[in-house]
Amino acid sequence: MRNRRFFYSLLTLAYFALISSVSAQELLKTEGTTKYYHIENTEEGIPEFVQTLAWFKQEDVLYYDVHIEQKTEDNSYKEILTLEKVEDNSVDIKLKPGFYRYYVIAYNLLEEPEIRSEILNFEILLAIQPEVDSVSPKIIYLEEINSGFFTLTGKNFLPETFFDLRLYSDSDRTKYSSSAPFVGKPVLNSHGTRAEIKYDVNRLAPGDYQFTAQNPGGLNSSQELIIKYQKPMDLDVSIGYHPAMVIKDSTIPDYFDTNKIPLGIGAKLTWIPFKKRSGFYGIGVNPSYYMLSAQYPGYKISTNIFTAHLNLVYQYPLIRNHLTFELHAGAGILQLRDLKLEFNSGSTSPALTSTYYSADAGLAFQLYVHRHTYVELQAEYIMSKDSSSAIDLFAPSLSIGHQF
Repeated sequence: MRNRRFFYSLLTLAYFALISSVSAQELLKTEGTTKYYHIENTEEGIPEFVQTLAWFKQEDVLYYDVHIEQKTEDNSYKEILTLEKVEDNSVDIKLKPGFYRYYVIAYNLLEEPEIRSEILNFEILLAIQPEVDSVSPKIIYLEEINSGFFTLTGKNFLPETFFDLRLYSDSDRTKYSSSAPFVGKPVLNSHGTRAEIKYDVNRLAPGDYQFTAQNPGGLNSSQELIIKYQKPMDLDVSIGYHPAMVIKDSTIPDYFDTNKIPLGIGAKLTWIPFKKRSGFYGIGVNPSYYMLSAQYPGYKISTNIFTAHLNLVYQYPLIRNHLTFELHAGAGILQLRDLKLEFNSGSTSPALTSTYYSADAGLAFQLYVHRHTYVELQAEYIMSKDSSSAIDLFAPSLSIGHQF
């Protein structure tokens, strides 16, 4: 019987008052689903259930007598225990599984029986010790495609067994918070030795966990498991086609007779050192280079545009291992380089270069097409300004990238 212990479930409480103000039939009150038992360990370390009978304490009551009866095989009741002169409004008892009833007699300050409660029925159920021998998977890597199921093997899994995944919140593993990644109800085999539980991978946070099976009565068993990222940090590198459109500026439209810059190339380097359940956080650098020219009768005008920004980056996996959403914003420079005129006669004007302080903000979607290789679609807005003018660009881009 080492794995079988008892627990107590009290169905109702007795409430006592003076007979002059309330009748005996009105003395009983229901107290909800409070747990009226606790577990103590014997000298051998075996858990032992102690049940508690409790009632509301009243004034002008000197003590109580508690009479406990057990239901017999012929459905009659036999008194098995009498606790006399109980001064508190509760008593601890140790009873075996079965059907019981009890009543309480309150004695006034003259040590006379003042009132007897109605009979209260209660049942003591058998508490069964569950045993979790193993949990699979033992380690979950969030980057990988997982089965979506936890499988527990052991014994004494019941339809009433409560399964809980507890995330430790301190290094000593004494504090934890309950997680709720499960979908639907656990599926048990007929012998109670195997449980299969579906979970939502998007609701799993990295950390050290305790997987617990708890049976009615509080007896439980657990196994440890780890949920983490296989790579604690990511390094994303991409390069691609970066056209641009001038949103705010008079220089380029006036000199080049267009606000579109079709020839552009860009790159992006992103380092993600922090991976949380809320998303991934890091920094990135994204330089871009544009070429622009226009041919007019007698001369040609050309320039190059260079941008570079240091960004704060936020990423969130919309579909794990398949689709990632990104937001970024930061500051840097925009440089209008080597603006010059080349005349048909062969002469060239002095090249002019202007540098602007700039800020950028953008969003991107990364679609993984093969393991760590992805295609990135990005939209970015760049605002730049110097002492006398400003240039704003809208820059969509299509890139190919790889995650290291």
